[in-house]
Amino acid sequence: MKLKVDSPAYVVAFAALLSAAFTAAVVSVQVATAGRVARNEALREQKALVQVFGLGDAEGMSSDAIADAVRRRVVRGDAATDPETGHRFRVFRAYAGEARDSGGLQAIAFEFTGTGFWAPITGLLALTPDLSRVTGMAVVDQSETPGLGGRIMEKWFQEQFGGLNVAPPKPGRRFLYVVREKPAGADDPRYGRAVEAITGATQTSLCLERLLNANLEQFRRAWQKHLVSELVKKFT
Repeated sequence: MKLKVDSPAYVVAFAALLSAAFTAAVVSVQVATAGRVARNEALREQKALVQVFGLGDAEGMSSDAIADAVRRRVVRGDAATDPETGHRFRVFRAYAGEARDSGGLQAIAFEFTGTGFWAPITGLLALTPDLSRVTGMAVVDQSETPGLGGRIMEKWFQEQFGGLNVAPPKPGRRFLYVVREKPAGADDPRYGRAVEAITGATQTSLCLERLLNANLEQFRRAWQKHLVSELVKKFT
């Protein structure tokens, strides 16, 4: 019996079989690479933690050394929730000693996120235990324009955040600024709170400044609530 390849039934059946074959192929690739993708994502986070906590040179360390440094020095804590917005923050604590129970608390990091110029920007911001200064910042994921806004991933840009004063600012001012030129002197309210923006990436710079300030404000409230909850648990 000769197939009628131009019949509607044949066309529908052929399209269905072809679609099923492609779907099966895509699913097979996803399953085969799922483990590798998960490992790469974990390594990317671990490298960011090493960077923001100053645990070593993440670019020069092997993946095993990075994982070991994080395992020995970093504790992933419970999420902290901003009581006003409901924003939940993933929180990490780094300790000065080799073992978590032998050294004091060195810094606290939280995962920040917000809308960039083109797509969401996600990263880690680490602060001193009193939340007054930045110890490090790392952008983990972004989709800004390559060669322009995408340069927020570059080391020179992220290193500028180390040491910034992010204590609660006076009313009407911000925790930190991303500016074209750094303030010249202490009379400028931005002094000690500013980093240089990326040339040609004004919108990405403004978006990053806005989302970091929003996340800092929310995290301070979330962390205060979290500490109160820990004290209540401790004495009850």
